[in-house]
Amino acid sequence: MREIVLINFKTTGAIYGIGTYLEELIHCLQQLETKITVIELNASQSEIEIEETEIVKKLLFPFPHYVQNDGRYYKRIAALMKQYINDSHGTIFQFNHHFQKELLEEVKIKFPSAKTLFTVHFFQWSSLLGGDV
Repeated sequence: MREIVLINFKTTGAIYGIGTYLEELIHCLQQLETKITVIELNASQSEIEIEETEIVKKLLFPFPHYVQNDGRYYKRIAALMKQYINDSHGTIFQFNHHFQKELLEEVKIKFPSAKTLFTVHFFQWSSLLGGDV
C-alpha cells in the first residue's frame, strides 16, 4: 500500500493557502487506497501527540521556541518519524515549506527507499512585484 506523508509547519498563514491545499489533497487521496500521515510541526501542543482517524494519522510535534539549531531539531523529528512511518518504495514525503531543508535531508537519510516531493506554494521575492505580472 502506498503511504503519503504530508509535512506541514503550522503557522497562521498556513490555515489559508497551504492549509487549504493540504485539506483538498487529503480529500483527493482518501479516494485512493492510500495511507495518509500528516506531520505537523510547530503544533500548539506542549508535547508530541498522535491523532488518528479512519482517514488520517497526524503526528503533532511542538516547536520549542528556545531551539537555536534547527538541524538538531529536525534530526530528532526524523528519528521519531522512523517509529511511525515505513521506509519503502511506496512511501512518498511531500514537503510544503522552503525552510525545511534540514528535515528533507534527514528524511532522505532515514528513509532511503522513499520518494520526496517538494511543492512550492510561495516565492518571497514575488511580493516585491506588488501584483505586477
